[in-house]
Order: sequence, then C-alpha cells, then structure tokens
Amino acid sequence: MIDQILNNPLVTKMGEVVLRKGFEKLTERMNVLDASFSGAFEILDRAMVINVLEKTQKYSFIGRLKTNRGRVKIPYTTTRAFIRPILSLDKIPVFEQKNGETILHLKNLKPKEDYIVELDLKIHDDKFVESLVYTKIPKEPEEDDHLKKYPISAQLTHLKYWENAFSRFELYGIDVKVDVAVHQEIKLKVPRQFEDYLRTIYKLASVPMDRTQQLRLVMKLSKQQHSKFGGKELDIIRELQQLFTPAKFSKYIEIKGEFRYDDVARGPDFNELPIPTWPKKMIVVSRTDLDLQTPAKRGEVLFKKKEFMEDIGDLFE
Repeated sequence: MIDQILNNPLVTKMGEVVLRKGFEKLTERMNVLDASFSGAFEILDRAMVINVLEKTQKYSFIGRLKTNRGRVKIPYTTTRAFIRPILSLDKIPVFEQKNGETILHLKNLKPKEDYIVELDLKIHDDKFVESLVYTKIPKEPEEDDHLKKYPISAQLTHLKYWENAFSRFELYGIDVKVDVAVHQEIKLKVPRQFEDYLRTIYKLASVPMDRTQQLRLVMKLSKQQHSKFGGKELDIIRELQQLFTPAKFSKYIEIKGEFRYDDVARGPDFNELPIPTWPKKMIVVSRTDLDLQTPAKRGEVLFKKKEFMEDIGDLFE
C-alpha cells in the first residue's frame, strides 16, 4: 500500500521522505492486520483513529466474511477488540487474548455477511505523530504592553495521500508546545537588592573561601536581611516559586482559536544558583484534533505579561 501511494507522480522528492517515514509508522500495524484478516475477510473499508494523549491506535475495517473455518491470529495484544454485524449493535464474543496474541474465532460468524471489526492497540513511540502533523510556532511573539501573542497552527501532512489510504483518519490530542519567555519580565520587577541577596547566598554555599572571607559574607548577608525586605527574603523566594507552578501560572495564559489549554511546565532556571530562583521560560502545552474534514487548525497562545509583572512587583512591596 505504501509503495502504491508513493509511486503517485504528485509526490515530490522532498515530501517522499517525510511521507514514507510517517506512513510506514502509521501503516506498519495496519499492513500486518490486513494480512492477518485477509484470509478470512474481504476488506471493504478501513479507518484509523489515533489518540495522542492516551497513546492508542484504533484500527477498524468493514469486511465480508469469506469463511468461518478456523481462526484469525493477530500478533499483537489489544486493549480492546470486538466484532459485530454491520446491521447490528450486538457485539459477538469471539476474541481471545493468549500468549501476546489476539485470536478471533470464526465458527460463530456467518459467511458472506458484512462485519465491523475494531481493535485498540497501544502506541509505544512518543515521536509517532511528529511525521504525521506539521506544526508552526513563532520564534518571537507579537508583543504590546499587556500581552505576548504566539500564533500557532497544526495541519496534517500530505492530506491527499491520507485520503487515499483511509476513509476515516483522525488524530486526537495533538500537542503544540510554546516556549513563553518570562525572564525579562521578572528581571524588570525583581529589585537589585534582592538579586544581591541571592548572590551572597550563592557565594556562601558554593565558593571556596577562608574564615575571614566567610565571616565578611555572613555579616553582609545579615545586613541585607535587615534592609528593605525586613528578613522576609526566604518567604519572597517561596512565593515567587509558587508563581511558576501550573496552578498559579496558568492564570496568565489564555488559549484562543481552535486549540485548548492542556498544561504548563517550568523551564530551566535563568540563574544557576544552588537554590531555585526563576525560570528563563515556561512551556505551555495546548492541544487540538485533526481529521480528513478539518485537516488544519489555527490558534493563539496569550501570555498576560502585565498581570504577571504586577503580581511579582506585589511580592516586594
């Protein structure tokens, strides 16, 4: 099947590499399943539904039973498997899981009748979807005094060829990750005195020094703790860290368009200190769904930087 599609003269040399990589991964199991079922069924139609978040691949087909002798052996363990007549909702209990295989017993099925067969399988390759979907994320956001805006999009690659292979092809939960830079906003609101305090802690904790130098730094630290922040530096650090937890930071994020918010994660720290300081960026995850009818989606990730900066400033009041 892959070679038939790739031999289409419309396939470009550049696109062929991407298409072959994605199509081989996508259809590897389908070709094995087709081969397993083709002895007993005339396969009339196929469909594939992939759930990225749950890492499942649903293979289904409509097939006309040629014979009810023997059984069909499928060389995979399935998380769900059923068969039913096309004109009935009643599932027939003829599947069995055994020794890493899924076995379909045919004796209770009727030859020349059309059936719907559906199997759910696990996806073990985390990069499985990368070659099936093209995502676009800007390197730099659009920005004003209140917001940073990141336009995002996702679309199925080589749509015509997916249409040739499947009557139904759906991807659920495609993720788009946007690196939202936050260090400049933090730097503008964290006072220099507070940064000096952190540097003093860093030196005491990690820089080799003699007793005199150490005593001098301890005295400096004591003086800093009795300055503007009144010895509340550790409380400020704790509250600052809370801003970068998903529960807190998500309030500064809004997803617009055909995507939905999923999660946010803290990126690497901006300052390399022995205590947590603040991240250089936050990683915002949004998701969308694609299929043959809606093969492309657009959206926007908004970072409410003004509100974020105000909340940081409040910590130092």
